[in-house]
Amino acid sequence: MEEKPYQEEEPKIGIAAENRRLRKRNQGIVLLLTGIGVLLISFLLASGYKQNRSLLNNIYHMEVVIAKGRYKYIPPRSRWELGKGHYEGRIAIPLKYSIVVSIVLILFGTGIILTTRENIKLRSPVNKDNHTP
Repeated sequence: MEEKPYQEEEPKIGIAAENRRLRKRNQGIVLLLTGIGVLLISFLLASGYKQNRSLLNNIYHMEVVIAKGRYKYIPPRSRWELGKGHYEGRIAIPLKYSIVVSIVLILFGTGIILTTRENIKLRSPVNKDNHTP
């Protein structure tokens, strides 16, 4: 009499539970793609890049400008001072914040996808007695 190799029985999953799992997995995929999209779009729309800065210094100083506003120049009080100025009515989001939001979305999406995937069988079919395939 020949012994059959050891095999685990797959758990029975109802149709409703399977649909919930697939819906949750799709939400994870949407979060992952949204995070990648936010990252790419924020890099494309960012301004303030300087060629002589490092990558991290550029990310720190770059921003995504939503509304330009008007630059108001304040003249110097004496000959030895430089003039100052600032933007009025400008709306800008620093690039570092949009990068953080996109990384969080990517990590949440990846976590949801990994927690909803089917169980991976780590064991190969082996004989129970001598543990050989």
